[in-house]
Amino acid sequence: MISLLSKLGYTLDFNTQVWLKADCESIAYNDGDEVENRITSAIAHAKDVSLFSPELKKHCIDWPSLYHLSAGRANILRPFRDILPDADVLEIGSGCGAITRYLGECGANVLALEGTLRRAVVTRARTRDLDNVAVVCEQFHKFASSQKFDVITLIGVLEYANLFMPGESPVHNMLQQVKSMLKPEGRLIIAIENQLGLKYFAGAPEDHHGQPLYGIEGRYKEKQPTTYGRRTLKNYLHQAGFIENHFFVPFPDYKLPLSIITQRGFSNQEFDPGMLVTHGVRADPQLPPHLFFSLELVWPVVLKNELALDLANSFLIVAQTSKIKLPAPEVLAYHYSTYRSKVFCKETLFLQTKKGDIEVQCKLLESTIFQNIEDQELSHTFEKRADYIKGKLLSCDFIDIVIRDGWSVEEVGSFFKKYLSIVVSLISKNNPIKEIDIDTLLSGNSIDLTPLNIIIKENGEPHAIDQEWGWNNSISVGFLIFRSLLWLNNIISCYGKPESTVPNTLLGLFLALYKEMGFEIREDKIQSYYELEVLFQSKVAQDKVVIPHLSSSLRTSNLSHLINDYTNYIQNIENTLIEREHHIRNLEYVVADKNRHTENLEHTFEEKDHHIRNLEHMVAEKNLHIENLECIFEDKDHHIRNLEYLVAEKNRHIENLEHIFGEKENHIKNLERMVEDKDRHIGNLEYIFGEKDNHISNLERMVEDKDRHIGNLEYIFGEKDNHISNLERMVEDKDRHIGNLEYIFGEKDNHISNLERMVEDKDRHIGNLEYIFGEKDNHISRLEHKVEDKDRHIENLEYMFAEKESHISNLEHMVADKDRHVENLEHIFAGQASHISSLEHIVVDKGRHIENLECMFAEKNRHIENLECLCADKDRHIEDLEYMFAEKDRHIENLEYMFVEKDRHIENLEYMFVEKDRHIENLECMFAEKESHISSLESIVADKDKYIERLEHRFGEKGNRIKSLEQMVVDKDKYIEHLENISLYKNRKILFLEQIINSFKKKKIVQFSLYIRKKIIRNPIKICSKSTFFDKKWYLDYYPDVRVSGLDPVIHYIKYGAAEKRDPGPNFSTRYYLEENPDVEKMGINPLVHYEIQKNFLIE
Repeated sequence: MISLLSKLGYTLDFNTQVWLKADCESIAYNDGDEVENRITSAIAHAKDVSLFSPELKKHCIDWPSLYHLSAGRANILRPFRDILPDADVLEIGSGCGAITRYLGECGANVLALEGTLRRAVVTRARTRDLDNVAVVCEQFHKFASSQKFDVITLIGVLEYANLFMPGESPVHNMLQQVKSMLKPEGRLIIAIENQLGLKYFAGAPEDHHGQPLYGIEGRYKEKQPTTYGRRTLKNYLHQAGFIENHFFVPFPDYKLPLSIITQRGFSNQEFDPGMLVTHGVRADPQLPPHLFFSLELVWPVVLKNELALDLANSFLIVAQTSKIKLPAPEVLAYHYSTYRSKVFCKETLFLQTKKGDIEVQCKLLESTIFQNIEDQELSHTFEKRADYIKGKLLSCDFIDIVIRDGWSVEEVGSFFKKYLSIVVSLISKNNPIKEIDIDTLLSGNSIDLTPLNIIIKENGEPHAIDQEWGWNNSISVGFLIFRSLLWLNNIISCYGKPESTVPNTLLGLFLALYKEMGFEIREDKIQSYYELEVLFQSKVAQDKVVIPHLSSSLRTSNLSHLINDYTNYIQNIENTLIEREHHIRNLEYVVADKNRHTENLEHTFEEKDHHIRNLEHMVAEKNLHIENLECIFEDKDHHIRNLEYLVAEKNRHIENLEHIFGEKENHIKNLERMVEDKDRHIGNLEYIFGEKDNHISNLERMVEDKDRHIGNLEYIFGEKDNHISNLERMVEDKDRHIGNLEYIFGEKDNHISNLERMVEDKDRHIGNLEYIFGEKDNHISRLEHKVEDKDRHIENLEYMFAEKESHISNLEHMVADKDRHVENLEHIFAGQASHISSLEHIVVDKGRHIENLECMFAEKNRHIENLECLCADKDRHIEDLEYMFAEKDRHIENLEYMFVEKDRHIENLEYMFVEKDRHIENLECMFAEKESHISSLESIVADKDKYIERLEHRFGEKGNRIKSLEQMVVDKDKYIEHLENISLYKNRKILFLEQIINSFKKKKIVQFSLYIRKKIIRNPIKICSKSTFFDKKWYLDYYPDVRVSGLDPVIHYIKYGAAEKRDPGPNFSTRYYLEENPDVEKMGINPLVHYEIQKNFLIE
């Protein structure tokens, strides 16, 4: 390949690894700089660029990235997998390398042509680890190669011939040039959209121009991408010299096909392709939300009239210049499951056997991958071969119900009751289920038993198919119903218009369905079902998954429904406008009334203010006298607070000293108990040390000594309990002392409470003063004079009302004009209803009209809101004024009452001066007593500290003695363990020799057993040390206790390691070897020694 490209004048760019000429001209074609730069960056930064790369899968966030990065793109070539290894393949138009990657992974020698330099660089980046792929940046008509190819692909390229091929007949010229580059038995593989595809009749936009009906109406122009019907494509191919042309139909189309049906699949009377076709409609990511008709209803009619090949959305064509056998001619259809984890992706083949029967074959796409599925919940299995069952999928009944107008929840409920009875009959043949409710548990193997996997035979018998998933926990009936409806919802492209009682959200449909089936359920349980389904799908995909949210709306709209909904919406808005007009007039009347009432209140308010000012002047004079007295009182209070603060400080200091004293007492007791424990512990250790020496001489006597020791400990525990009782009595004495202290503090609190009550009495004396309101009747008479002024104001408002009426009539004229505009639009719509494309223009007009009405509606709303706000403001203002009247009245009463209270308060303050002086003398006496009590407590604390220091010194000496004794015990334990291990080894060796002696007696000695004894007796340590499976370094690192013991790892493994099921190295499992050879363990032979002797025996 390198020499060929070099001869043609191409050089390899070192940075991009793309072959190109010096005068390379890149064609003007891309999906937009932002999109292609994003895809370029994703591939460049990905460590894994394989077909099923999880990294690239995360970047599939919109249609362009899904098209260029999805593993589903390769499905279009999977039917030809067997002819690709070692084949010379020319890929024309590699794009961003999605198909190139698949061809390279299949082992083909790929030469990828791409006319855009940026895309050529991306293609090479996607195949950078494949040496069998070469990428050339060149336009196809300029690529003059003498090399012939086994396969040439035009995947999504032939439709662009008018743009990039020269000549009067670009399509014919491209096919002629392709033919000239094919080997005699080579094949051309074409994938292209069908100009007359059924989805384009339903209103889907033409893929390259984005306009509905563009291709069907033949609006293509020169130098535009152009698609063709089946007959036109056949003529082009025959004229170019391709005599054998086989048409395949990919569904939903060639870009991301789930199913591919052959011509034989459509013509075979025993095979029904309709299930694959109708259930793949929703899988088309380019399908618009609004269609002229339901594709699920139309496809069965198309198939029945044998028009599927002519109305297919896309074609997959294999064109040949000679009559050679087509790969896998017996296959009727292919189906691919690739939207899951790489290890689970599979291919399903429907093929006709030599006997004429139809067989279903399944296999994993990546069969070479080691499936290490360590999941305690998910299991995966499938039948590799199964008989084809002719019938109708149960899910088709659900589709027939919900895609027709007028469907109801009752019909859906009847379908699911039937489905549930079928499930029960399939899973409980041997163990019938008597009663079914929402929480009835079913086997986890029934998680895949959804209506999509149940086929009803022609005799009405149900049969489960494609049962590949299992859940290792039981599942409830409610969850099975949930996931069944969820997956049925996913295959519906557009629901019919239901009855008005049917909810319009997925959650609402779930709740209505469970209720219809007689099951009571809450939303939180449905949410738990949703979370369990997300968990299940994430384990299948081995990645985060996104499934339709419970709040998502049902897809119920098509164009005819949309127009009716817009018309009804316009009518509702107009009716609402009329109601808003009436509401505006009513609000304006209310505003006028509120204004009049507000003015009356404001006048009354002014009179109240004048009377209040007179009273406040009189109160101010009284306040001056009270302030003078209060200044004197505050000086007294300040002196009292200072004394009380000093007393409180002394109290806190006493409390701290008493607290420290209590802690010292507790600490001394703890130290004394610890010293006693240390003494007992030393005695116990010395006793155990003596017992260890005796145990070395005779291990059996140790059990008896231990029993006696337990008796001694129980006696000691009794002594402990008596000591604890004494300590508890001491604690009770301490508690009584604390109670006495708390009683003294309570007396102090009572004294403080008395002081606080005196302050509260003072605050009540400074409270409210009330009395007399004599001028109120006079103010009312003056208000009546103001009524005449308000009458004149009413006349002004009536004039303003007339202006408002004029404005309202103008608005009504505007609404009438809008009504006439709507009638004109409806007349236009009725005149052009025969033309399908005009529906969209009417929708646009309706949309604009709705926007205008909504603008008017918004204006009305704002006007109403302003009026309502004005009314609310008026109400609040009136309420404020009325509240202020009441406040003024109360304030006047308070001021008059305060005159009397002020005089009483002055008398009380003078009396309190004498009481304050007495209180100061008492506090000074208490202060002297506190000082004496503090000095005595500090002396006691100092004595306690000295005693604690002596106890801590003794405690340290005891601790050192204990450590030395414990170390001696550890040494003795190690020595005992060593002796026990030696004894265990001796016993095993005796057992082994006894078994050998018994074998002699029974005269069943074979040559191998003689060989084993000879080798074992010779030197088992030498055998292990020479074994390739014994790794000393690994053994010491993996078992750190061996390193600590200081034993040689080989000796440790011979004596102890094998018996403890330890492994001699990372590549030899002791446990597994003994389980596979139980006689070795019974004989007490080291497993590694046995293995090495057996191996040497076989060699010798």
